[in-house]
Amino acid sequence: MATSSLPALVTLYIALTSFRTRARGVAAIVAVAGMTSIGWMAAVNFLIDSDFKWLLFGFGLLWASAVALYWTGT
Repeated sequence: MATSSLPALVTLYIALTSFRTRARGVAAIVAVAGMTSIGWMAAVNFLIDSDFKWLLFGFGLLWASAVALYWTGT
């Protein structure tokens, strides 16, 4: 298994278990998983001036919005 799929597997496991019970600290774990996957991809694409930098930035914003909404309980 490639190491790049690890954040996705961690996120899937947390979504299937801890999100449902709203376990303490789950939002922080998912935020870190998002920063290590989509956040890092977006940052690298900005550094190399890729054509996909804004698309990945948009995905990162969606991810951050979802975590923020979960964190606030709405």
